[in-house]
Amino acid sequence: MAPISASVSGSALALPEVFVDGVTIYGHRLFGLPPAEPTYVCNWDLSIGDVAGECSLEFLQTAIFAMGSFGFSFQDVENALPLVSVPIIHDVTFVRLRVGSLRLWLRMERPLAFRVAAEEVSFVLNDLADKVHSERITLRIPGLSIVCMDVERKDTWGTKGCLETEVSVTVLGRKKGASEARRLQQEHVRISDRRTGRAAFMVDQEDEGSILSDPKPASMALPGLPLPFDGESFSGKYGLCGANGGYRKF
Repeated sequence: MAPISASVSGSALALPEVFVDGVTIYGHRLFGLPPAEPTYVCNWDLSIGDVAGECSLEFLQTAIFAMGSFGFSFQDVENALPLVSVPIIHDVTFVRLRVGSLRLWLRMERPLAFRVAAEEVSFVLNDLADKVHSERITLRIPGLSIVCMDVERKDTWGTKGCLETEVSVTVLGRKKGASEARRLQQEHVRISDRRTGRAAFMVDQEDEGSILSDPKPASMALPGLPLPFDGESFSGKYGLCGANGGYRKF
């Protein structure tokens, strides 16, 4: 998507209140056996450019309401009938989000304003279960600063409060019934991938004999997922890396 500008109609500010320097969404999904063809590997790489702007409380409130309305209408909760049983797909999902930088001003009731700034923000999700963890999440927000200022002081900026820090969060989760969930996930990937062999390195070799071997080959050649950078077997120790969907040690 090209650069994005957002504003509220009738706002006191003439210029766009938020500017996003482009959005790139890369998706690579592998579909399993017919007739249902469920996904068994989903790889999402999202890149958001620099985010800057000077927004008002009216714009922030309107944006929150708009996103909530969009999500409600997209799911069609009001008109859709509830499903008797929701199928559970034990697929593998990798998500990587990168935001170039953040420079936002939030105008409060005069004369106060908040400035929120941060360097490149990164978020990584890897839910390929191993024998210890069910999912791994990493969040990095370097150079985070939140400053409260008096904007009416023209001679010198009157700083009322300042917070400067860096955020580094790593979550190693283990779900209830993790061993059974891992077995179902491994089985789902193994069965869905047995004809094409596109994600064979995600399956534990020790359990390979539990599924019938010598499957009927696919009717056409399909590109596989990128192998880990160091060439080692994939055992859930890798996280998503790079726009091409490759992997590195987590």
